[in-house]
Amino acid sequence: MSATFRHPFTLITKEVPAIEINEKNTLLIVQDFHLPFVDEESGFISKKARNLIVTIEFEEYQKLFNVALNNIKRIIPQAKDANVKVVYVCFGQYSPKDVSSLIRVMNWDFSLDKKPLFDDSIVADKKPTIYEKPGWSALSNPNFLKFIKPDVKNFIICGSILELGILNTSLDLMNLGYQVIIVSDAVSSFTFAGNTYCKGLIAHGLIKLRSTGEINDKLVNLKDKQKIMI
Repeated sequence: MSATFRHPFTLITKEVPAIEINEKNTLLIVQDFHLPFVDEESGFISKKARNLIVTIEFEEYQKLFNVALNNIKRIIPQAKDANVKVVYVCFGQYSPKDVSSLIRVMNWDFSLDKKPLFDDSIVADKKPTIYEKPGWSALSNPNFLKFIKPDVKNFIICGSILELGILNTSLDLMNLGYQVIIVSDAVSSFTFAGNTYCKGLIAHGLIKLRSTGEINDKLVNLKDKQKIMI
């Protein structure tokens, strides 16, 4: 990484200690990859960009999104093979009642009742576990942690909008004592510079960054062992 993008805080903190991963203590979160939000043709972001004639400004976003999508397609089968549960966290709400202030301000339809909700290529199960979230962080849904089993200590996170949703989710989980691993090439941002800077910001002694290849290699090993270290 260029020194231009190295966040000063990372220079005075230590690398995260190795995290013990097993099939019971870890969840894979796919955040904000639902079609009403990110679909290239009909999703909120692309549609807004076309309506405002700012598609050129979103070219970097789309390129990063496509890279993240391809890598998420690689991670999910490995997680399933290793019996690591995959959950989906989606910006939006099922009920039109009591819409959050953030969604109201954005003035768009963020209903999660739309079908299909996901591209088939990233759906882990016939009935995927889906959590709505009225704000950027997964924990903006107060029920999110209520449904997480006590054995869960670690979260591997991939998805879209690193600088808003994923960063907020990661920091909120970290503040509660959970271990967080962000899949560095399976998260998208609005710009190349923002993506690089955010990764520099969070790569301090609290959150791990690992590539899809590194995560998948570890998940393959988990199939043959009771636990692995990342």
